[in-house]
Amino acid sequence: MITTAGLFTLLGTLSSVTAFVDLVESSTPSCGSAEFPFEKADGTMGTGADALSFHILSNTATGEKVEIIWQLGGKTERALLRSPTTGLLRDVLQTHEGNATAVRANSHWAGAQLLPFANRIANGTYDFFGHTYHLPNNEVTPGVRSDALHGFLFNRSLETRGISCSNESGVPAIHLTLGYRFEADDTTPGWPFKLDVAITYSLSAGALTITTRATSLEASHAVPWFNSWHPYFAVGDVSQARVEFDKCTPDWHASAPAQWSHITMGPGAPKLGDLIPTGAATPWTAFDGETPLGGTETVPTYMDDEFKSLLPNSASVIAACGLWYKQRIHDQGGDKATLVLFADRQHPVFQIYTGARETWGWKAIALEPMSALADAYNNGDGLTVLWPGEVFEGAFGLGIE
Repeated sequence: MITTAGLFTLLGTLSSVTAFVDLVESSTPSCGSAEFPFEKADGTMGTGADALSFHILSNTATGEKVEIIWQLGGKTERALLRSPTTGLLRDVLQTHEGNATAVRANSHWAGAQLLPFANRIANGTYDFFGHTYHLPNNEVTPGVRSDALHGFLFNRSLETRGISCSNESGVPAIHLTLGYRFEADDTTPGWPFKLDVAITYSLSAGALTITTRATSLEASHAVPWFNSWHPYFAVGDVSQARVEFDKCTPDWHASAPAQWSHITMGPGAPKLGDLIPTGAATPWTAFDGETPLGGTETVPTYMDDEFKSLLPNSASVIAACGLWYKQRIHDQGGDKATLVLFADRQHPVFQIYTGARETWGWKAIALEPMSALADAYNNGDGLTVLWPGEVFEGAFGLGIE
């Protein structure tokens, strides 16, 4: 079984997503062999109009597997990993328990890939190089908010572009690449741009890595872009879970009050209000891995909050801290495993949501890696502008300790 150190050794070798994708495309080892005990299969859940097809990546040596619903934008419905604490398999992510109707509705965005924008765009309206665009407002609560939310990919069918196995740094893994092309047609109102997206899912022992490559297909003008992923981590008791944000602090940053900034939202946050950044922020040190989230088992402390790293994406930070942010959720129930969300430094923003238990009964915590701040199409914080032929490359994933 891969150790946590081994996991991040593997991740550390992927010094660029370009190199990683090239590896996926050129690898020739045979999946299903003793050296590469992996397989890819297909499954179906539900019947009739709600039936859904999905891909399954499995590690036949450990029993671990990941379910990826290609008909819903590459949504990760399940990640079954082996706990190093107990040696038993456990669901790292909250699932819909095979209910295809609920999976298709997915009103909570669980496991969805969020692009070409993530989180909220205020009033569904933005200006980009002198033009005003209007996105569909798909999150409407009268008197509270009316915004565009989570992009366009989440309910689209992806094509399979490749599958392979590799043994990078001695850590065997299987890779599945899915893709989609946006054609600047009427299926993306308010976002009239051509873009190709390739998403690679890589399963190794104890970890899932998701790599996104977005390539502008425009011939003469720029494309606005930022992305995220919306995993819900399953825990025994949300109120007792302990969240630990990455603590790496380079020597030159040691005197700073915090590594993380808590983004201030408008009046009524976190439960009400528009949840659009105001431009204000405060230092944040509360996610120390020692303090429970609090509240009660049925009504945990409610958070729908956004945080940004105060460290630059620079060579000196990578030299001191590595390529990856590592956020941990210490589950105090069941096997008391530590669930790890890792994200490269292309994704310095994280959104946490703890209201699932109170609102619809899930014992789960949403923790989302984001490449930019909410409403980045307007505030510009972290927004990627892709010029003709330009590529965005980034990765995130999950593991278990």
